[in-house]
Amino acid sequence: MLEIYPINEDTWKLFEPFGFSEHDFYTLPKEDLEMLCMGQTTSLLPLRLTNSDGETVERLARLGFVRKPDGNVEVKAYPQYDEIQTGDLDLSKRDIERLKRQGVIYTEAVIDGQRNRCFVQLDPLTNCLLYARADDIGRLIPTDIHGTELTRIQRDKIRQGKSVEVKVGNQTYVVGIDLEKRNGFKVWRIANLNR
Repeated sequence: MLEIYPINEDTWKLFEPFGFSEHDFYTLPKEDLEMLCMGQTTSLLPLRLTNSDGETVERLARLGFVRKPDGNVEVKAYPQYDEIQTGDLDLSKRDIERLKRQGVIYTEAVIDGQRNRCFVQLDPLTNCLLYARADDIGRLIPTDIHGTELTRIQRDKIRQGKSVEVKVGNQTYVVGIDLEKRNGFKVWRIANLNR
């Protein structure tokens, strides 16, 4: 998220641990390659993953690039699970219930060993969690939608993880946090039913 990842002739090697050959990587659907480049996760793909017993198993998972602290890029798999996987975020039961209801929450969680204010989003396809530091997202909150300025109250609601409606002429748009998007936000138009 929030970063563009260019693909070069060696990129496919990052996918080898998941059972990809060079041919497999370059024959991925165009949409999946574009999503990877834009810092998003792919659609569900059949992958070879190592389970907790060290065995290689076939699982459906989404893949995405992540930047390691040393600046290098690696590929992370988000396998499909039956239950929500909190990983290292150390979320409370209350936060998990809020995630189930809202999809995106603003909370405090452990990221890289330190507690941070962050946005956490549930990926309903995999039950994995996506997250971003609140400061990173806060700097990117749009100030206007199609020329209509967002109020301070609207921006504050977005900072709380809530979606807001913005009227632009006779159209209504909704703005909300979506950590699968490169800029962290999704803007969509509501159909006008009064026509």
